Amino acid sequence: MHVHGTLLNELDKLRQEPKVQAFLRPLNIEWKHTVPHAPWAGGLYERLISIFKSIFRVAVGKQLLDSSEMTTVAIEIEAIINSRPLTIIDDETMQPLRPMDFLSSQGYAVSPLPIRREHSRDYLLNYWKEGAIIADEFWEKWQTQYLQTLRDRKQREHKGPHADCLGAHRSSTQRMLASGAHHQHQSKQTVPSRGPEYRTRR
Repeated sequence: MHVHGTLLNELDKLRQEPKVQAFLRPLNIEWKHTVPHAPWAGGLYERLISIFKSIFRVAVGKQLLDSSEMTTVAIEIEAIINSRPLTIIDDETMQPLRPMDFLSSQGYAVSPLPIRREHSRDYLLNYWKEGAIIADEFWEKWQTQYLQTLRDRKQREHKGPHADCLGAHRSSTQRMLASGAHHQHQSKQTVPSRGPEYRTRR
């Protein structure tokens, strides 16, 4: 909390700078701080920032990007995040709901590429290929994290057998596990463990 308070004090001093005030005032930008350890207060975009940073670190690695390359990669990642499916893909329409559907009626993510007259054709092709490689790496990581999460959330019930009752903790070097039997007798298994003993009762 001490480090967090020091950081807030530094940010407050920065916010009072005349140049910062001159930039924020015309745009009607209001600076608000989130509550620490409170996911209901800004947890949504905090999670998005965390995912952005983690996959950006994997995609870029130790590469040193200039301002234009950094802007290009950030825009590409932003476009991919906004085009991610929020719902299960329907077999009939094959068009899931995406964040960009709320931002644009066209539904396409187009990243502007700054073109200058002094840039040659080969330079632009190499520039585009480098950005495409980084974007592909990010997209692969995003699929393994977000889409897998969607599939896991769909399964809400445990498929294994459920115990009827769990007894109180007992000091023992073994843990007793019992599975519900479909016959008169109940099958039991003893698994060595350092934890307490759990016992089901009928």
